[in-house]
Amino acid sequence: MKVLLALFMCIHLYGATSFITKEEYAASLYHNPRGIGCNLCHGELGKGKRIAAYKDKGVPKIFEGKPINTISYTFFYERIKSKIRGMPRYYLTDVEIQTTATQVAGIVTIEVGTGATCGSNTAILVAYNNIA
Repeated sequence: MKVLLALFMCIHLYGATSFITKEEYAASLYHNPRGIGCNLCHGELGKGKRIAAYKDKGVPKIFEGKPINTISYTFFYERIKSKIRGMPRYYLTDVEIQTTATQVAGIVTIEVGTGATCGSNTAILVAYNNIA
């Protein structure tokens, strides 16, 4: 009986430490969803980040990841699911999108948990559509 109790305790303790928390999962999706992490273009806090400055036919241009920390969840979801020039495609599931949204400070996630989706387009975040 003591052996079974000891075995149960070992399995229970191992199981408690082998799973990641929701916060760790959200951070891992934000930093490496399926290749290039969101943090590389949108910054650690989702405030946006300059990726490159260059000249196109003598005209100075800036390529940057826009802020995503103050947008609504619906806008976030729609941008992830749509094609955006300059942004990689990740093909995240609805649950992965919801989880990633929780990582970005300030994103409104009211719809999360309602079972409703926000659209049905196709692929990732907010490098916005005005990039030449």
